[in-house]
Amino acid sequence: MSFFALVLLLSGAIFSSPIENSQVIPAGCTNITISVAASSSDNIPLPPNLATTNLLLLLNSILSGVLDAVASGTYNIAATYCPGVGTRANTLQILIHGGSYTKAYWFGEYYNPDNSWVSYASSEGYATLTIDRVGNGHSSHPDPITIVQLPYQAEQVHKIIGMARRGTLPLPAPYTGTVFKKIILAGHSLGSVVTNNLNAKYPSDADATLLTGYALFFPPQFTGVFVQSLLAPAFLDPRFAGYNPGYLEFDNKNFLNFLFYAPGKFSQSMANLDFATRGTVSLGEAASVLIGSIETAYTGPVMVITGQHDSIYCSTVNGIVGKAATLYPLASDFQVVFPNAGHCWHLHNNASYTFGIAHNWLASQGF
Repeated sequence: MSFFALVLLLSGAIFSSPIENSQVIPAGCTNITISVAASSSDNIPLPPNLATTNLLLLLNSILSGVLDAVASGTYNIAATYCPGVGTRANTLQILIHGGSYTKAYWFGEYYNPDNSWVSYASSEGYATLTIDRVGNGHSSHPDPITIVQLPYQAEQVHKIIGMARRGTLPLPAPYTGTVFKKIILAGHSLGSVVTNNLNAKYPSDADATLLTGYALFFPPQFTGVFVQSLLAPAFLDPRFAGYNPGYLEFDNKNFLNFLFYAPGKFSQSMANLDFATRGTVSLGEAASVLIGSIETAYTGPVMVITGQHDSIYCSTVNGIVGKAATLYPLASDFQVVFPNAGHCWHLHNNASYTFGIAHNWLASQGF
């Protein structure tokens, strides 16, 4: 395994050029619905009456590693499929968003092509499948405490990868029946925790892994702060009227800016759109994030991309970001990149340069 850290400066054009003549949503992309039956025995046994006022009381028991609750069911996963071309037409990137976001995150919140990971990937010929994790976006919204947890979401991604490899994804013609020979799994923030869960339990599922907005562990104190100070019941927002009280949303734009953006590195118009279209976080997700960092037997290549100015992880080469390498001792290659940006670096002004680094690395690994 090789390991090094790259510090990406704003002048990162030496690695890649910005996308030209691209679209936020590439031509040919299609919204699909995937019915996924899955079962997880690794959920946290949370009480059904869990609320923001008593979550902190459970942190110690959660950190003790009690994972024996069974969650099962068949739920719809909303997704957007964008076809690949040429030699990469059968290489599929599966993209998993973070907390308070939806699959729109990987399209740069539909704001600007330079912030669209999907647009960049498509320009390089890759097929992409962006999903709304269960409990988010246009996917099913089951119990936000007992079902909508990260281990269960990892089981659903495992099922989706199986469909992709067998050619049974519900893709439209002429892509119906496409068998994907290589799977690249990319997550952001909570989506990276889901990805790590999957790498640990099913180490042969993904051929390559990218973990963005990620570190060795999620600082435990942030869960209590997020839930009790920064999040409110989502049903108070007319957009989420009727939602179970266990679904939460950010209710303070300034806090969201502080957590996700680096001063001077982003467009305020992007941040305003981000807040206006923000999604939800379930109490189950907030609790289960604390068990997300798991040592794996994964043998594929891994790249971690976390902003230099990440307010959650306080990024340093020798800090908890770089130490994520300890979770992947058998990885064929392990790289860490620190963009000159905040936690949600995909939404910053220099995102396309970092997209270039990620895709150049994929190419160097044979993808």
